[in-house]
Amino acid sequence: MMAHAKHVIQSAILFAALLLCTPHAPASQADHYLLNATSGTVELSYVEALTQTVDYELERSYSFTFNGIFTRLSVRMPNGQNITYDDRRLQRLHGGTTPRSGFWVIDQNGLRCVSETDYIAIYQRLKK
Repeated sequence: MMAHAKHVIQSAILFAALLLCTPHAPASQADHYLLNATSGTVELSYVEALTQTVDYELERSYSFTFNGIFTRLSVRMPNGQNITYDDRRLQRLHGGTTPRSGFWVIDQNGLRCVSETDYIAIYQRLKK
């Protein structure tokens, strides 16, 4: 029961942080920004950074922010495909380095790490 309550509280805190974040103008407080550029909702079934693990549904063109070293992500794509990114795969996507911060985009091809400029451009295209 305690573990469930802790998970609910952590999820509520991260959800509140998400509501405060404006994805078109990334705030300097977050380490990672993850933008859904697919054609529909994606289910982030396992986001892990430091000791936080989160399950979250991310609507098209919305962003999710989090802190810590990005170590794992499982995504259920709009077409039903499940894709898992472990720490090694995330490091490769992050240019071979430990993902301590970054701008991430999920699109029809999966997850990729992009520059802040590209992240903002993609966000703006999605909002048109």
